[in-house]
Amino acid sequence: MHTTNISLGTPPQSFNALLDLASSVLLVPSVKHSKTPGSTLSPPHQYNSTLSSTFRPNGTAMTSRFMQEDVSGYLSYDDFHISSLTLSDALFQEAPTWQPFPECGLCDRPVDTLFPLGPYNASAPQNFMSPIAQLIKAEILDSNIFSLRLSRNPGDGEGQLVLGGIVDEEFYTGEFRTIPMTSLPVPNSPGLNVFDEGDKWKTTISTLTVGLDSIKHAFSTPTVAIIDVGFPFIGLPVSLAEDINALLGTDNWGPFAWADCEERDTFPNVTIILHDEEFILTPYDYLLEQKFKEDGDRLFCQSAFWTMFEDEDRDGGRDEGVVVLGSAFVKAWVSVFDLETGGMSFARAKHGPPRHDPGHGV
Repeated sequence: MHTTNISLGTPPQSFNALLDLASSVLLVPSVKHSKTPGSTLSPPHQYNSTLSSTFRPNGTAMTSRFMQEDVSGYLSYDDFHISSLTLSDALFQEAPTWQPFPECGLCDRPVDTLFPLGPYNASAPQNFMSPIAQLIKAEILDSNIFSLRLSRNPGDGEGQLVLGGIVDEEFYTGEFRTIPMTSLPVPNSPGLNVFDEGDKWKTTISTLTVGLDSIKHAFSTPTVAIIDVGFPFIGLPVSLAEDINALLGTDNWGPFAWADCEERDTFPNVTIILHDEEFILTPYDYLLEQKFKEDGDRLFCQSAFWTMFEDEDRDGGRDEGVVVLGSAFVKAWVSVFDLETGGMSFARAKHGPPRHDPGHGV
């Protein structure tokens, strides 16, 4: 998970917020929170309006979604803080009621809320609550952009989120390549039920190639690629993800596919074409390092290629028209998101050395 610290009120009340490129709603759990049936964990931190001298009530009833929970509450105003920026009298949803989906695999979470970084669109539903939209309206940002550098390896240190500017030059190499946002709608899909209904950073994907031509998948319909950091994998049609993992020789444990970390140098690159621009992922990008204490801190490498969307058949089946390029993709780049044009720019990120743990691969 990639998180940042935000706070509300005077004095500030802090919350650990998951970065999310696919939502626009700023919501915080209320101290009035009561655990609902099926909920396994209360949010670690809860907002108490009575402790803030800058709180101002609004009271308008509001419902929204947080991961796999339906959230209801009401609108409130208070000062919002992130790093050195302060947004006075920010509008947000104060939420005492959190109702999980019947099967909520994301409810046992170590975070309090999301920090919404969805595209600015004044006409989008609930976008008036977006802290980005409110920062733009208040003319607080130096430039109406934000940039991300996500940590991939322990040697990378903490990542960076820069509001109104670009990540330090020392963290990337080469030139930025810019791709526009697509106007294509995101198709309805059961695989997308963890996303809210807000605007998303999205472009088009035409092909995905593994190695020189071991697998070359040309998407059969105009296909939207959602860029998001709250999702750790690369969500693909079932047959494509299965074919890639079979080519990589992964061991499959339920929905998870694992490869031998010590063999990464022998694995092929993966080339993705987004709006006519080529983006190459190395095995160190798409094999995600994991360690588990119950296995003696052994090093495991998990394939990022996730079976997310059904397709009709394995031989020329119709794609669903959408893929999700999650943090496994975003980590490979320093990315810049333009809140005025909707453009997304990417330069190759510099990363520290990967972990090596001989004899402990899977």
